[in-house]
Amino acid sequence: MNQIEENIHLTACDSISAAFDLFELKKFDVVLYNMNSNSKILKIFFNEYSQKIPIISISSSNDPKIAYISAKMGAREFIAKNDKDLKMVSKSIHKIYVEWIREREQKDSFQLLNDTNIRTVLRDLINTELPITQRINASLESNIKINETIKNSYDIQANNILSNNPSIIQSLIKMQFISKDLIGQTLGCPNCNSINIFAQYSCQNGNKGNFRRKEIKIHSNCGKIIDTKRIQYERQLICTHCDTLFDDDPSNLQDMNGYQCKVCNNLFLQPGITYTCNTCNFD
Repeated sequence: MNQIEENIHLTACDSISAAFDLFELKKFDVVLYNMNSNSKILKIFFNEYSQKIPIISISSSNDPKIAYISAKMGAREFIAKNDKDLKMVSKSIHKIYVEWIREREQKDSFQLLNDTNIRTVLRDLINTELPITQRINASLESNIKINETIKNSYDIQANNILSNNPSIIQSLIKMQFISKDLIGQTLGCPNCNSINIFAQYSCQNGNKGNFRRKEIKIHSNCGKIIDTKRIQYERQLICTHCDTLFDDDPSNLQDMNGYQCKVCNNLFLQPGITYTCNTCNFD
């Protein structure tokens, strides 16, 4: 069919049995079916696939009876093999496919809305005009952040429903009834992917969580912490990191807030953070 546009890829089958086999292996968007086939085979094919994929029937005859039979069996459109119809075949394929997708989406939406829980969640979203917030603590929690008094006054049931049926959110997102936006991330265990993580501060020597705030001085030349008690002659200080003597003045030192470990007296700008998985004990 030379009238088919290049962006439409055709797969030809020389027999109905070959078509049946091919449908088991691949997914197709639209079927062009030759109505000149055996009537019994026609019925078998349409009964099997007319509800699964849009079918366009084609025939070398302009007989209205053939068009009627094809429509009755479930064909979405009839195209005669004449110059006028064949020129429009690409447009017909596009139109039928778009209509089919729209009808499938509408049907899926109606099926989704038959669920009373989903209708209740959507009603509460509309009435409150508040988003569903998903938070991960030891587990994923989904709820509408709302004052308990207002929740009880307006009989807001969405949070209870989502707690018992968390899959509802994915169904609503898939059907585009609600949209999902990432507003933050959390830590997960690299060993078991659990988000039940315990975080603990520590000093650089590994002593955990036992330190106090302390004002510290940074040597401008090397960026290291200076112990100001190490005083040399003529009121100069020595940097044990770069082995230099320097005057005790603001040009050489920066005052900053830091920490000191109560166990080993180590000075540091920021405590380290260690993580332990509460699920698998991985550090």
